[in-house]
Amino acid sequence: MAQKNEHPWLEEFEADKTYEFSRDNPFKDMSGAFDEGVKRMKLGDLSNAVLLFEAVVQSDPEHVEAWHHLGQAQAQNEQEDAAIIALNRTLALKPNNLPAVMALAVSQTNESKQIEAVRTLRKWIMMNPKYARLTSALGDIQEEGDKQFTYFNTISTELVDFLLSPLMLLKCILTETF
Repeated sequence: MAQKNEHPWLEEFEADKTYEFSRDNPFKDMSGAFDEGVKRMKLGDLSNAVLLFEAVVQSDPEHVEAWHHLGQAQAQNEQEDAAIIALNRTLALKPNNLPAVMALAVSQTNESKQIEAVRTLRKWIMMNPKYARLTSALGDIQEEGDKQFTYFNTISTELVDFLLSPLMLLKCILTETF
C-alpha cells in the first residue's frame, strides 16, 4: 500500500474516511444540542444544524440519530462527501436503518459513485420488508450484475469511438478533408 502523502489523490477513494469536524464549534458543550439541531434543520438553518449535530456526535460517538441527522444535513447542504461519511457511520452503528441506507445511495449518486450507489440501493431493497420477495432474485443476479456493469464501463469508450468512426469518415468524405 502507498505511504501517506505519496499519492494524496488516493485519499479521495478511501472507503473508510473519518469525519472532519468543524473547528471552534460554538455548540461544542451545549446541552440539548440534538433537539436544537433538529429544529434548525427544519428551519433550513443547515450550517448551524451541522454544527449542532457535530457537537452531539463528538460528545457521544454512538448517537445513531445524530450521525443520521448530520448526514442528512450535510447532504441537504450539498456536502456529499461529509454526508457519505456520516451516513456510513450511522450504518456502522445501526445497519438496518433503511432511511440512512437510502440517503447514502442518494449521496453516492450525487457524487457520481454509480457502482456504490447501485450496491447501496440493492442493499436497501434486500433489507426492506416490502420487497422481501425480490431478495432471492436480487441475490442471484448481484454477481452477474456487477460483472456486466464493470464490462460496460470497460468497453463504453471503445464503443463510442467505434460508433462515431463511420460518421467522422462520412464527414471527411462529404467535406473532402482527408
